[in-house]
Amino acid sequence: MNLIFGFSTRETEVALRVGRQESKTSVLAERVIEELHIPESLTICIAPAERQAKIIAREIGRQLQRTELVITRSTLIELEMSNGARVVALPSTSDTIRSYPSVSLLIIDECAFLQGDGGGENLIAGVCQC
Repeated sequence: MNLIFGFSTRETEVALRVGRQESKTSVLAERVIEELHIPESLTICIAPAERQAKIIAREIGRQLQRTELVITRSTLIELEMSNGARVVALPSTSDTIRSYPSVSLLIIDECAFLQGDGGGENLIAGVCQC
């Protein structure tokens, strides 16, 4: 039930506590794809490690194949659509996530394991330029 709420809500902040192997990455990818339908949107997905960020990007790419969206640029961690929307999946280090302008959706996978001072709050502020 939590995953359904997390996917369908339009709240500005949502936190979900979900167990292992509960399809979190698939639901996260579906939510990102919904955002990619908005022209020029920028979605940032943050994961504790580079390997996890690549898994997220791969799942998003896999699910995009079932949509009408057209990928114009693709790397291991970034996808850009023909409507200018893009998603970037990054590991949670301050060197990789600083200063992305106009983030429309920020998804943090395994937030409890975010690196950084203040439980990762500085990293989040760095992404959103808050």
